[in-house]
Amino acid sequence: MQPKPLALYIHIPFCLHKCIYCDFYSLPLHAIPGDIPKLRRQYFEALKKELTSYKESVLNDHEIISVFLGGGTPSILDVAEIEYIRDFISETCTVIPGAEFTIETNPGTANEEKLRGYIDLGINRISIGVQSFDDADLKFLSRIHTAEEACDIITKAKEAGFKNISLDLIFNLPNQTRDKWIYNLEKAVSLPINHISAYSLIVEENTELFRLVENKRVIIPDSETDSDLYLETIDFLEKKGFYQYEVSNFAKRGYECIHNNAYWNYTDYLGLGCSSHSFVKSERWWNIKDLSSYLKSIDENGAAKTGSESLSVNQQFEEFIMLRMRCGMLDYTEVKNRFSVDLNYYLSGTVAQYSELGLLHFSGNAIRLTPKGFSLADEIISKFLSKITLR
Repeated sequence: MQPKPLALYIHIPFCLHKCIYCDFYSLPLHAIPGDIPKLRRQYFEALKKELTSYKESVLNDHEIISVFLGGGTPSILDVAEIEYIRDFISETCTVIPGAEFTIETNPGTANEEKLRGYIDLGINRISIGVQSFDDADLKFLSRIHTAEEACDIITKAKEAGFKNISLDLIFNLPNQTRDKWIYNLEKAVSLPINHISAYSLIVEENTELFRLVENKRVIIPDSETDSDLYLETIDFLEKKGFYQYEVSNFAKRGYECIHNNAYWNYTDYLGLGCSSHSFVKSERWWNIKDLSSYLKSIDENGAAKTGSESLSVNQQFEEFIMLRMRCGMLDYTEVKNRFSVDLNYYLSGTVAQYSELGLLHFSGNAIRLTPKGFSLADEIISKFLSKITLR
């Protein structure tokens, strides 16, 4: 039987400093008591044990198409630690030749030696958390690097041998004018990159930013400003050769992120480490968030699940529509083959209405969002789902 594709995510919870907007599970080193090198070794051994536990249930009938080290700050690790992770993956899994292998990198924790080490280990994609090329914005976001250091590490990544370089940027920051944001985009495309993830600043609960906004010490620009900056982003990057293949992601042709596309294309994915999520064979589960509890559970049970759900056909359908629309295209034939649903029967009137408003195009039996449609994707998805009833 032909193996199924599987994307593998590994969460690295360690970081140097918790940014004010970050709601991912991460532990600043200064806040960790005890022997940190020993704790890290325990964590890597737990990751290996967790992966091994999926040998029969997942890995035997899947092959790895992508590996993504996320966090936290994976680039805080030594090259030898990442080599340990790479080795137990290759020993335990079937990895396709040339599989995408991404490491998230903070400019404040990377250097030439690490970058060359990543290349030597076979890591072929680097995602650099720049966030802004404005030092005042970086200070507000509590980043540990400067704009100059971000530019320098991107250049050094290219010199080390990386051909696939992505960076993250955040817009709609307090006091961020249109001109400041365009400067960020201009700076980004002047560098040797192939991919940009551009996100609007989101105020998540249980973050320092949330408390600042709640206490009115920080004012976030309104939704109209946010929408204007987003449309400016789409227009600017398209003219520079970066096409939009998902709501927040832009790439030169051939450099779309395989790992992220696995999520959006409803491909199976397996998450390892504390707070990670998995989706395999229509079942979703998620791991314990707390590091010490994760280690204890892996040691005692070989697994760290704290919850799971089996998705109904209706849930799968809704998620499929949502994910496809976030990628800007919904193919009627694909939906018909997968769920036996005739979208034209349910959506013809709504599609015509949105077409007249300039939010989408319908051709070749598929819906394609316009830039304005991307900015209202959630609203369009909600409207579509309200019109469809599975029989």
